[in-house]
Amino acid sequence: IFCSEDGSGTFAGTIEEQIALLSRKWPDGKYIAYISDRTGETEVYLQDVEKTAPVQLTKDNDTYIRSLIWSPDSKTLIYTDRQNRLVSLSIPDGAKTVLMTNPAAEFRGITFSADSKWITYTKPAANEMSVIYVYNLASHKEIPVTEKWYNASSPIFSKDGKYLIFNAERDFNPTYSQIEWNYAYSNMGSLYVALLSKDTPSPLLPKDGKSEDSSEKKPEAGKDAKAAPAEVVVDAEGLTERIIKLPVGSGFFRPNYCDGKTLWFSGRGGLSTMDLSTGETSEIGNIQMTVTGDKALISERGMTYVAAIPKGK
Repeated sequence: IFCSEDGSGTFAGTIEEQIALLSRKWPDGKYIAYISDRTGETEVYLQDVEKTAPVQLTKDNDTYIRSLIWSPDSKTLIYTDRQNRLVSLSIPDGAKTVLMTNPAAEFRGITFSADSKWITYTKPAANEMSVIYVYNLASHKEIPVTEKWYNASSPIFSKDGKYLIFNAERDFNPTYSQIEWNYAYSNMGSLYVALLSKDTPSPLLPKDGKSEDSSEKKPEAGKDAKAAPAEVVVDAEGLTERIIKLPVGSGFFRPNYCDGKTLWFSGRGGLSTMDLSTGETSEIGNIQMTVTGDKALISERGMTYVAAIPKGK
């Protein structure tokens, strides 16, 4: 689990360093990024797996660093801190840019798009409801996806760049209290998908029976089948109105991964999949899953596995 500086396989660091290292991901496999307090303050370090000495990317930090997220192209690290800042570090030089500061609370649920050009996250509105945003790292433009009238959380981009999937508490399922003579609202959550481009139709629309567009480019024989990540296009106008509920019922559901056709999500029964074209769901099992690239890290009954992304039980 731990990779030491001398290659012995044992990481001789503080508990805080070990915990921070456990949760990091390095998409291209060249570096390990971690948070350490060896200087007396939490700082970000970068460890080249082929070299012995780590590089300290941040210096003279003034507060706790909370989270550390790799971009899929391995060129950027983003972290949050107790000063409620969202900070970008370029890799490997460590150039630092404070993207935003939110006086009300920390940024949460930060994830990258597959093309590494966008991030999504939540932050609270003035009424303390959590609102989901997408943010363009080149233009520094922030676009709201949900509204302040309900809590929303756990956003992820689909790998094809068309959708943003998240949990939102916007379902009213009242029950009547025989003591208070009033309505109570619980289990308000469900899964929703936002159509990022105005030209993207709902994946749940009935199909007309026609075959797929033959003009769509297919990979040429002999060429590298690994295509570049799909570019994300976000049309800000009307985005909050292009939100569709997915047929998973009520409760808290966390989207794990979506390739554009299938959604993997966690709920009461563990991990399940949904076919976005039909809305049909299938249970995989009581496991936890994180996806990086084409592989899944799976935890089940105290054991951890690296495997292909599971499609069934």
